[in-house]
Amino acid sequence: MGRDKVACAVVFPAGSQGISRLLCLAEYNAQTGMFIITDRNSSYGTFLSNGTRITINTPFALKNGGRFYLGTEANMFEVRL
Repeated sequence: MGRDKVACAVVFPAGSQGISRLLCLAEYNAQTGMFIITDRNSSYGTFLSNGTRITINTPFALKNGGRFYLGTEANMFEVRL
C-alpha cells in the first residue's frame, strides 16, 4: 500500500496526505486466520485504530474486523474476510 504504482497493489494518488511511496504491507495468513500488517519504514506511519503506531518492519497481527490507518485517520482500513 502506498503511492508507488509498480510496487503496490493498493495505490494512492500522488500527493495523498500522509501516504508514503511504499507505506505498508497487508497480508492474510490462512493458517492462523489473522491479517498481518507491516509498516515498511514509512515517514508517516501505520497505526491501529486506537492510535498506537505499529513498529517499523515488525509484523503485527489483526483479527478479522480489525482496523488500521495510514498516516491519518482519513486513511482508515478494516480487514475482513
